[in-house]
Amino acid sequence: MLISTKGQYGVMALIDLAMHEKQSGGPVDLAIIAGSLGLSRRYLDRIFGKLRRAGIVKGIRGQGGGYVLAMPPEDIRLSHVIKVLEGKLVSVSCMDGNHHCNRSESCVPRELWSELDTAIENALDRHNLAELLDRHISKMNRQEKHDTVSA
Repeated sequence: MLISTKGQYGVMALIDLAMHEKQSGGPVDLAIIAGSLGLSRRYLDRIFGKLRRAGIVKGIRGQGGGYVLAMPPEDIRLSHVIKVLEGKLVSVSCMDGNHHCNRSESCVPRELWSELDTAIENALDRHNLAELLDRHISKMNRQEKHDTVSA
């Protein structure tokens, strides 16, 4: 099971959006997030389109527009973000519901794959955007202290 760059960058972009929104109190232009993450604006447009359709972010049009979180960061579960961006995460292809296998009823490893998929979903569901934002800010503060001491 592999979370693609779309899922990885989507989560990082949400952290960046939450941080900028917390600092400015208003919408954040995708160009700012793209610059911060070193990504193309076009790529982020596709990611944010999915996040907007899922109700995770809202687009604000016009002068001073951009994106804002559609709900508090505490309510944005990583499991939901990853499902929106990646679809169903499964450890093996036969678990995605699109493949029929004649051995599925007697397949012992299938039980293990199911346990693994549940464990991954539960792990992602335990974490929310607010927690990642706090970790990010804490890491930035530690880096600033380290840079100050080193200088």
